[in-house]
Parts: sequence; C-alpha cells; structure tokens
Amino acid sequence: MSSIFSAAQELRAQFLACREAWLAGLVADLEGGPPYETLRRLTDVHRLHLFDAVMQFRAVFADEASQVNVERMSLLLKNFECTTCTSSAP
Repeated sequence: MSSIFSAAQELRAQFLACREAWLAGLVADLEGGPPYETLRRLTDVHRLHLFDAVMQFRAVFADEASQVNVERMSLLLKNFECTTCTSSAP
C-alpha cells in the first residue's frame, strides 16, 4: 500500500515539475523587447498558464483528495506557485 501511495505522490510531483518546465520555456521566450512589454507579457503568461496548471492539477488529482492529506496537497500547490513566480523573472 505504501508503494502505491508513494507512486501517487511521485506522479503529482512529476506533473508539477513538467508544468514548471513548460512555464519556464514560455517565460524564456519573452526575453527581449522593451521592459514594459516584457513585464506585461510575463504577467499574461502567469495569469493564464499558472492558473491553468493549478486547475489541471486539482482536476486530475481530485479523486485522490479524499485519500491524501488535503493540507499537504495545498502546500504542494502553493510551493509550485511561489517557485514558479519567483524563478521566472526575466
């Protein structure tokens, strides 16, 4: 049973790692141009895609919410959001 639980945790972590890499690629494409435009596009990328990543995570792993600690899942998502926002400044 513990191997299934750790496999589920690994799948959640892998999902977030892939989404973070994808967002980092989008942010890397923003470099160049006037600072105002870069900041505006960076804000748009985070507004659209970070929200999508969090909603997809919740949709995909919603069935597991009753099986795992909801606070732990929320902490994992908050950590993903904070890491993505702070590490993607151009």
